Amino acid sequence: MKDEEVKEVLDECQRLGLGVIFWDHMGGLKYPEMKEKILHWCTLFRDHPALLVWKVVDEPEGWWERDAGKESDLQDLHDAVAAADPYHANFKNHWEWKTGYGSYGGLEATDLYSVDRYPIGRQPFNDAMTNLSALFDRMRTDARRDGKPVHFWLQMYGSYDSPREPTPKEQACQTWLSLVHGVRLISYFIYKPMSVDLWRSMKDLGSEVTRLAPVLGTPELTGAARSDNPAVHCAAFRYGGAYYLVTVNATDAPVKARLTLNGIYASHARALFENRAAPTDGRSIVDRWEPMQRHVYELRTAGAAH
Repeated sequence: MKDEEVKEVLDECQRLGLGVIFWDHMGGLKYPEMKEKILHWCTLFRDHPALLVWKVVDEPEGWWERDAGKESDLQDLHDAVAAADPYHANFKNHWEWKTGYGSYGGLEATDLYSVDRYPIGRQPFNDAMTNLSALFDRMRTDARRDGKPVHFWLQMYGSYDSPREPTPKEQACQTWLSLVHGVRLISYFIYKPMSVDLWRSMKDLGSEVTRLAPVLGTPELTGAARSDNPAVHCAAFRYGGAYYLVTVNATDAPVKARLTLNGIYASHARALFENRAAPTDGRSIVDRWEPMQRHVYELRTAGAAH
């Protein structure tokens, strides 16, 4: 794209109130030319109000060494972009993650730990969610140690390499599953879906996640809640005088589970977004989850109940 075309896109996004992950795949260029172009754009657009973050390279493990340069170039590129614009993060995105290394280019060459994975329609749903959970956990291990956020591209499309779009329930399930397992930046790849139901469902899903954002912005209380059913994934948080349990059934079958609390006593439990009280004996919650369903519980002691 020409500079003026890029500016037109950024200006239109600003007008619409949209933030921009700035990325233009420059396949075919060798590293020196690619670096020069990226730094040119950094200098030109680093102060644009719509800019959120620089995505400097996508899935380099698949093509970089063959087409562009050597692995160490990615560290050089990260450092050069950070020097040109120290006020916006810059990152590389991958399709796999190895604990302690990340992926091609290593952990130091990125400000966000970012991966994409699009399994819906390519493998059985339960297997897909199991594999996603393990991937999220590998990324979270490095992120907690290094103090960097986990960013994930969830599937929104159906195309040549993914047979179909997710259903609304599948989309909600993989979104909540990612949040339970430590993802804090979510992008949906790539376009407005063809499914009207899926598109409409994103409004409510986004509203729920936005409402819970202050809770998710606090450190997870590791070990504070445990599910006796492996289908139900859970994470606990404390915010504003209350405890919160974020849970999701990551299977396509209805299940029951007991959530055992550790170090938390809850005299009152309320299922957010569902307008109902949740059954609790103070030390645990027993509930039922429909396929792919989330429950988010707000827990309070007697003195803090409302």
